[in-house]
Amino acid sequence: MHNKTKINKKILIQTFVIFCTFMFLVALINLFKDNFGIFKNNYSKQEIVPNERYIRMKHLIKNPNKYDTLVIGSSRIAYINVKDELGINVYSFSAPYLSPYEVSRMVKVLVGKGVKIKWIIYGLENEALRLPGNQTGYARGNDIANLSYPVTLAEKIRFYSSYLFYFPFIDKTKRDIWIGQEYILDSGTWSQDYENSTKKYKEKNKHIKFLFGPPFKSEIPYNEKNIDYLKDLSDVCKKNNIKLTIFFSPETYDSYLLNDVATFNTYKKKIAKFTPYYDFSGKNKITKAKSNFENRDHYNYKTAQYIAKVIKEDKKEQNIDGDYGHFITEKNVDKILSDECKNTPNIKNCVPK
Repeated sequence: MHNKTKINKKILIQTFVIFCTFMFLVALINLFKDNFGIFKNNYSKQEIVPNERYIRMKHLIKNPNKYDTLVIGSSRIAYINVKDELGINVYSFSAPYLSPYEVSRMVKVLVGKGVKIKWIIYGLENEALRLPGNQTGYARGNDIANLSYPVTLAEKIRFYSSYLFYFPFIDKTKRDIWIGQEYILDSGTWSQDYENSTKKYKEKNKHIKFLFGPPFKSEIPYNEKNIDYLKDLSDVCKKNNIKLTIFFSPETYDSYLLNDVATFNTYKKKIAKFTPYYDFSGKNKITKAKSNFENRDHYNYKTAQYIAKVIKEDKKEQNIDGDYGHFITEKNVDKILSDECKNTPNIKNCVPK
């Protein structure tokens, strides 16, 4: 019995040593290959799309005085050519499914690290108000390429260990080939060279079917905590003398009609109580024309130029070139949303609660 126990202990120790050796080798391989750009500073040879959240944050923290304006939001803002349309000291921080919670947290980190941002332009959309609150893990499903930027010690341990002990042979995700190598540490967006970059992206990602797609109805419920996170962002900006400009991105009108417009409008009304914003969603000349969109989710380069021009010229209560959107304030939000509901009788329960 005693000998049997000694043998079992020996087997356990040997198994443990083999396991540790295996995991050590996995970590070494991941440090060397660094598929998602976590441990490197040079991205010239990066092939697949990396964790752009992390790379962009690292770049801004390393260059606290390089930019005075930050354009931030989901992938929908990627077509805004920030250099030509907004100025040379502007950085585009786009990342898939970037939530209000993440944006608020990351702005606090940037301020705490001494990054001298004077103006934040935040592109919101219908979908962003549905994203989970207090999100500190996977920002998009279980996709390791979009892990949220870590802030606390526990988050950092989870974050870095996820990449050190990543097993590519069990990752079934078809990764896009990246084209942002020469822009990520400059303006942050490839749209400054729109035509060539778009052509290059389509050539490298032939596995993607570039279709416009049918109207989309999200089944994810709205999350009221996102209002609190936006209020928190507004308060942080006011406290640190940062100008905050929020705009709602347009989506195709047929997709807009499929969503819970009443709740969306209710959220718009609540947001107007603590910060004004531009609203390019709803029924207008942008959303009614498919020629203004790259696909059902993303407006195109022409529309991005128009949005940037409106924001740069600070048009506010002016009519924004007719029926292309509105500048919403606490004073006019009820009238604008009420008028919009009257003009879209096919939407039930359109008036804000």
